[in-house]
Amino acid sequence: MKNELRLIAARAATMIRTARVRRSLVAVLAAILLLRSYVVRELLATEFLFALAFVVVLAAGGAAYLIGSVGLSWLEQPQRNLEKSQAVLNEGRMES
Repeated sequence: MKNELRLIAARAATMIRTARVRRSLVAVLAAILLLRSYVVRELLATEFLFALAFVVVLAAGGAAYLIGSVGLSWLEQPQRNLEKSQAVLNEGRMES
C-alpha cells in the first residue's frame, strides 16, 4: 500500500514539474477557488440578471420600432397612391 502511494506521489511530482501541466493545474485550481468565493458568485449572478434585463429591453425596443415603422408605412400608403393618381391625371392633361 505504501509503495503504491509512493508511486502515485512520484508520478504526480513528475507531472507537476513540467511547466505546461503546472500552468494548467494552477489555472484550474484558481478557477475553482475563485468560483467558490461568495463575492464572485454574486457578481456572476448579478451580471446574468443585468444581461437578461438588457435582452428584454432590447426586444421590447425592437418590437416597438418595428410596429412604429410598419404603422408609418401603412399610414403613408394612401398618400403615395394619391400622389401617383394625381401624377397620372396631370400627365393626361398635359398631353391633351
